[in-house]
Amino acid sequence: MKDITISGKRIKTELRWLIISLAIAFVFNIYSIIKYKTSLAELFTSL
Repeated sequence: MKDITISGKRIKTELRWLIISLAIAFVFNIYSIIKYKTSLAELFTSL
């Protein structure tokens, strides 16, 4: 069976997209907390 290798460049690209996606979700979560006037505890319970 042939081993699959993932290059360092590909790992960095995937990690970058993961961080960007989480940051966007975090920003939208903060926006919704402000818009709907809920408590900041919602920010931590949604993780």
